[in-house]
Amino acid sequence: MESSDTTYNVVFSGKLLQGFETEQAVKAFSTLFKLPQEKTVKILGKRHTLKKGVSRDVAKRWKKKLQEIGLEVSLEPQAPAIASEPGLSLVPIEEESDIPVTTHVVETATPSKVCPNCGSEVATMTDPCPNCGVYPHKVISRPKPHANRASNSRDVEEFETTSMDADDSNNSLTMQGLIAGAAAALIGALLWKGITVAIDYELGFIAWIIGGGIGFAVAFSGNRGQAAAVFCGVMALVAILGGKYLFFSGLQNQVGEIIADSSADLHLLYAEEMSDAKALAAVNGEADTRQFMVDHGYSEASSADSVTREELDQFQNEITPRLVGFSDLPPSYDEWYQSTIEENFESISPIDILIESFDFFDAIFLFLGISTAARIGYGKGYD
Repeated sequence: MESSDTTYNVVFSGKLLQGFETEQAVKAFSTLFKLPQEKTVKILGKRHTLKKGVSRDVAKRWKKKLQEIGLEVSLEPQAPAIASEPGLSLVPIEEESDIPVTTHVVETATPSKVCPNCGSEVATMTDPCPNCGVYPHKVISRPKPHANRASNSRDVEEFETTSMDADDSNNSLTMQGLIAGAAAALIGALLWKGITVAIDYELGFIAWIIGGGIGFAVAFSGNRGQAAAVFCGVMALVAILGGKYLFFSGLQNQVGEIIADSSADLHLLYAEEMSDAKALAAVNGEADTRQFMVDHGYSEASSADSVTREELDQFQNEITPRLVGFSDLPPSYDEWYQSTIEENFESISPIDILIESFDFFDAIFLFLGISTAARIGYGKGYD
C-alpha cells in the first residue's frame, strides 16, 4: 500500500501514443512549454524522467497534459526517504572509511555541507544523507557522466523549469488578454445589434459566432487555461445579452420618437376616449355594454351577441374603470398623456422586453456561444 508521503516520477517512455505523428508531437511540445524544437527533439528522442519527486495529484496532472499532446507517459512511485540514526540504514553497507573517527566528530560540529545527489544539508560527507540515503563522498568520487548525458540532463532540467513556468502562465490572464476579450465582446454586441436591425430579425447562430470570436481573440493574445476559459465565457455572456439589450433599447427609442411625432393623432385619441367616457355613463346592463363595445370599437365582433365572454370580462376589468374615472373627473390632455401614454411607456425597460422575449432557442444558442468561447479560451482547438 502506498504511503501518503510517496512521491512520483513522471517518465516519458520515448514512444508516442497511437495516432500521433512525431512532427505533430514536437510542435505541440515546443508550443506548450516554450522550448526550441531542437531541444524538444532531444527530449522526445529517448526515455526521460520529465518530473521527479512530485505528489500524486501533480504527477497525474502532468501525465494528462503530456498525453494530450501524444506522449506515452507513466508514473513511477518513489518510496519516501527514511531518516535514520548513524549506523541504521536501508542502503547497502559500505566499506569503512579510512577517515579517522575524530574527523567525524569535527565535521559534525559544522553542518554546512550539501549532499551532491539531492542538495540537502548534511552533517558529514561520509555518513548517509538523511534525505536520500546515499553516501555523499561516494557520489563525489564517481566518474563524471559522458558529455551527451550531461547535455540531456541539462535539457530535462531546463524543460522542468520552463514547463512549470509555462504551465503557470497558461493558468493566468494577462492585461493583453483582458483587453482582447473585452474588445471582441464589444464588437460582438455591436455585430448582434447591427445584423438584427438590418434584417429586423434575430439570428440565434450569431451568438455562436460571437463566442468563437471572443475565444480566438483571447487565445491569439497568448492566454490559455482555466482563467482564460472563465473570462471568455463571461465575455460571451455579456456580448450576447448586451447585443440583445442594445437592439431592444434602440427599438424602444424608435417607438418613443414615433409617439413624440404623433401629437395630432394622440389629440384625436384623447377626444375619442373622453367621448367614450361620457357615452359609457349612460350604459346599463350587460346587453348595453356589449352593444357599446361593438359601437365604439372595443370588440371585433359585428354584433352584440357575437361579443365573447372573454372580451366582455377584459373590457369590464381593464377599460371600464379608466373610462368611469375620466367621466367622473375629466383630465386635461397633458394629464391624460402622462397617465395613459408616458407612464405605460416608461414602465417597460429593454431588460423587461429581453426577459419576456427570451425563449428556448435563445437559451440553446447562448449556451453554445458561452461553451465555445470557454473551450477555445482554455486551449482546445487552437494550436
